[in-house]
Amino acid sequence: MISYSRVGKGFSKACLVLLGASLVGCTSSVTLPLCPRIAANSYASVDKSAVVNRYILEQAKKRNLKISILSSYVAEFVGASKDIRWLKANYKTMLCAFNPLLEIDDKTTYLSCMAHADRWITLVIDGNAERLMLTDTVFHENCTTSPVMISRRSNNAR
Repeated sequence: MISYSRVGKGFSKACLVLLGASLVGCTSSVTLPLCPRIAANSYASVDKSAVVNRYILEQAKKRNLKISILSSYVAEFVGASKDIRWLKANYKTMLCAFNPLLEIDDKTTYLSCMAHADRWITLVIDGNAERLMLTDTVFHENCTTSPVMISRRSNNAR
């Protein structure tokens, strides 16, 4: 039988037991966006095959988080509840991190990513990852690795 008596400041004994269990080893997961263009520039030299940012990988390894790539732009992270909470709180900063020596316009890239990343994260957590590619999210401009190419036909080729 679980007692629901108050233990101070609004916590019940049942809450404390659950809190203790989550700190000991309960696992949880979260689905978050990936930004391949910025990820490619987060390493010592450009890694065009990178999908996950170097800083995210380092923290995932340090915190024993498992990363499952669900698409080019979305991954699921699984690990201890406390580490997933930490990841969610710090994800935006890691997602937008890159090697400034590799980024052509580092100020614009950083400011744009930081200004829009909260929305990208919310869309993915809420199960609306497909909305990332809408124009008003500015995700395509910040995160896709294949820029829109404009084909020009030379007048001399006629």
